[in-house]
Amino acid sequence: MKKIYLILLSCLFIMDAFSQKVTMNEEKILIDKKPTNAWVAVINENIDLVRKSFVRFAKDKYDAKAKKKNKRTLLIEQANLPTISDKQGDLWVAFYPENNTIKMGIAYSLGYDIAINSEEYPTEMSNLKSFFREFVVYYKSEYFNTLIAEDQKRIKELSAELRKNQKEFKSLTRSISKVEKTILKETDETVKFELNNQNIESKANIQAKHEIMLNLKEEITKVSSSLKTIKSSLKKLETEAFEDEVLD
Repeated sequence: MKKIYLILLSCLFIMDAFSQKVTMNEEKILIDKKPTNAWVAVINENIDLVRKSFVRFAKDKYDAKAKKKNKRTLLIEQANLPTISDKQGDLWVAFYPENNTIKMGIAYSLGYDIAINSEEYPTEMSNLKSFFREFVVYYKSEYFNTLIAEDQKRIKELSAELRKNQKEFKSLTRSISKVEKTILKETDETVKFELNNQNIESKANIQAKHEIMLNLKEEITKVSSSLKTIKSSLKKLETEAFEDEVLD
């Protein structure tokens, strides 16, 4: 039980860190070996998980195929994304370490050496920022929904185990009562002795079941509290996921 409690605390700690607000800044990063204007945010998450989530996001939300260019770069080639620009372009996603952090950058190129930026393409750059924010919400929602599913499954398992123990508890209680009535009518001392021993064992089992049920109820309460916290974080996600950003 202590192990389960520590796992829950660890899960909530990770979730709290995951709930930290995101700041997006316009920076120049290397895309295809060229300095390119991009929206950049610190994510400090597993790159592989974020990359796979972006592939799903592009497909689910925009029916676009994001291809893995290398270990740290994704590309939607000749992207048709009117929410960003009415001009077809290449959308790049890059992950890179910097000062003990992991950063994620998103850039939109209109040509070999032309990338949108806030000075020349303010509307498109603002749209790209909204696109990035939409992905962050998508990714964090995936994470929270995974935790919700895990907690719901655990509560279901615990509840089934509790019902099983409650049923066995009631059965033992009825058995003890039945044996006690038999003892009152029994005249053979040997039989009475054996019946008493049977009840002693049943009462010990009842006490054990009682402890098990208390622990199960406590664990259900803890997991339910975790579930409530996660659902609350998910509900607040869209409005509280981001800090006010500044342009570099």
